[in-house]
Amino acid sequence: MERRKPGTAGALKSRKHHLDEGCFSQINTDDKAYIVGFIFGDGTLID
Repeated sequence: MERRKPGTAGALKSRKHHLDEGCFSQINTDDKAYIVGFIFGDGTLID
């Protein structure tokens, strides 16, 4: 297993799950607001 270089965490070619990158373009539900608040409050996202 190789160590990844900084900045390449989101560029994995073997991604198994498809994701909707525009999911949070509008915060229109309580669930989305909670998740965004958690991410901003936690502050541990890197990259």
